[in-house]
Amino acid sequence: MTAHDPDAFEPLILDALHVPASQLRMICRQLAPAHERHSKIAVLRTVLVQAGRHGTSFQLTDLDLTIRVQADDLTCQKPWRACVPFALLQRLAATFDGILRLTHVKAPAEDPYLMDRLTITADDGTSATINLICRPDDFPQLPETLDDPPAWHVLPMTQAQLRRYLDLAAHCISREETRYYLNGLWVCRKPGETTLRAVATDGHRMAVIDGGVAAPEGIGTIIPTVAVRTMRSLTDAKANEPAMLLLHKDAHRMRLVFGNLLIDCKTIDGKYPDYTRVIPQNPTRASVTLTAVSLRRLTPFMSDMTSAVCFRAGLATLRNPTLGEVSIAAPMTLAEGADPMEIGFNLRFIDAQARLTPTFRMDFISPSDPCRIHSEDPSALWILMPMRV
Repeated sequence: MTAHDPDAFEPLILDALHVPASQLRMICRQLAPAHERHSKIAVLRTVLVQAGRHGTSFQLTDLDLTIRVQADDLTCQKPWRACVPFALLQRLAATFDGILRLTHVKAPAEDPYLMDRLTITADDGTSATINLICRPDDFPQLPETLDDPPAWHVLPMTQAQLRRYLDLAAHCISREETRYYLNGLWVCRKPGETTLRAVATDGHRMAVIDGGVAAPEGIGTIIPTVAVRTMRSLTDAKANEPAMLLLHKDAHRMRLVFGNLLIDCKTIDGKYPDYTRVIPQNPTRASVTLTAVSLRRLTPFMSDMTSAVCFRAGLATLRNPTLGEVSIAAPMTLAEGADPMEIGFNLRFIDAQARLTPTFRMDFISPSDPCRIHSEDPSALWILMPMRV
């Protein structure tokens, strides 16, 4: 037996933490968006577990996105901290059942070659021991300067209100890295009002979503796609439970606090373009109402090279030089004194709109002007650029 044998020392066993396996699986699912599986920094592949008398917190970060889950019902008398490999903990939580006993085994401080360990024991006697390679002191912590309340814009709302903003605008966020400032959701105050507005655009389409959430003066933040995706995955679109969105005034950070969760993320440091210049102000000259059911008949003829749908003479027509042609009824309502027009759009964008709003109206101004899209939600507006057909 050598001096470095893990069984060769008298361990200091701290108080055990009893966690239902189902709860641990839920915590892992909540933390997963912040897991950078292929990070070369070992500590970023771990979750920081901090157990104590007043509850236990689980924190995971990739340096840009941090998620913290607070479990006040998981307590132990002797506090302990451990950096646990997240992927391994996630796999163990998926295979164990019942009540799990998490025991932190601390190695003697005088021997730097020995590692702390975490033992997980199930009700049926199954157990696993995890070597804790990383030290808790090495885990990145959120800057204390961010804890100053006056430094944040605070926007209280419900989870359902937040999800409405996110869901109605997310499909318009740009994926092109060249214009990085479009790779997120612009949240600001509605001009001339005191309510929150969310804007997203990829240069071809734009979402302008208003609502009844009060917004303080001076806000203007680009929330990155990763934060939008994370908030959508962890919030409930039908929940009226409170959520608090915090936007830092100077540090380019945002936080969302709801339930037992805290999401902290860097925001995009860039200048968002003046989106109001894109919103058409001229009166509508023609309108078409579409449904997801009818548009589904056009999509089989869509290909990588062919996606332009033409609205003309009461029909929406998609021509594919290889497959042929398909048309659906699309009666065009003309304004008084307006002439019939022929106008084309990218069917992929229209189809994405139909998946979001199964029934919607497209208002045309001219074949060269962007159209306005309205749904049953009166506070939501989408803009779509035309294309040649």
